Amino acid sequence: MKLQLDTTNKTVKIENDIKVSQLIKTLKSMLPNDWKDFTLQTNVTINNWTNPIVWPIVQPTIQPYYQPWYFGYQSNSGSYKSYVNTGSNLTNSLNSVSGSSLKAGIYNVEVK
Repeated sequence: MKLQLDTTNKTVKIENDIKVSQLIKTLKSMLPNDWKDFTLQTNVTINNWTNPIVWPIVQPTIQPYYQPWYFGYQSNSGSYKSYVNTGSNLTNSLNSVSGSSLKAGIYNVEVK
């Protein structure tokens, strides 16, 4: 599935049909506290599709990952804040996701 996140206008564009359950699951993993604020645009052509971020359908439960559309905080090690899927909650090793804010921008995401 190809989708495009616009965090400035809070829109999600999707080119193809997708099951609603899969869409909600994906959006919750990508935007754990913000997904309800986004408007869905379907059957659109995504322009400027370059360098997509590959987002796995099944999120890793042990391996940390980060979402580039959230501001990352520097830890003492100099690495970005990492988010870890712990079942129903998405948390990170430094702070709660609820304390994070979205970066303004457009992000191409390929869900595999």
